[in-house]
Amino acid sequence: MVAFDNHVASNVNRVRRFFVQELAQRLYECTDNPTTPRDKVDWSCADTHTDLCLDSQTTLDLTRKFLVLSAYSELRKTRSDLPFVNFFDIGTSSIFQHRKEVERAASVVDRLSNEEFDVLFNSVGYDQRQEYMRQFLGRDVWEIGYQTIRRREDFLKDHGYTRIRFG
Repeated sequence: MVAFDNHVASNVNRVRRFFVQELAQRLYECTDNPTTPRDKVDWSCADTHTDLCLDSQTTLDLTRKFLVLSAYSELRKTRSDLPFVNFFDIGTSSIFQHRKEVERAASVVDRLSNEEFDVLFNSVGYDQRQEYMRQFLGRDVWEIGYQTIRRREDFLKDHGYTRIRFG
């Protein structure tokens, strides 16, 4: 589907930016760093680590996951015939789990015409998109981003972090 591929291409940077922003927030909440203000150091560290832990294929997979689950959620608002998919479980597990549920949602979304997908996706406002990102990608930030960075003590020390408080 051309429309879907176009939306993937146009949302890759948005998904990456969300990943960096959420990872920076996790660093702020879960680590100690005497630098003030913290925002620049947390953002810089999250951005650098994201470059190291998210290859282009994983970023594309995350973007596809976000788009498929967002589109399916929007479709379910108007189509009661669509089966329930437990998105809570999908959002609280990593990208590599619950493939069957994501594939089921993708099979429905794949049947949309280019125009239908464009209308559907473009009707979702900014706030709702952000909520979908948090819902569907939040666990990926925790697993792929934070859980790997917290094991890189030298990397964290190089960025001024002194202690991991949680995680």
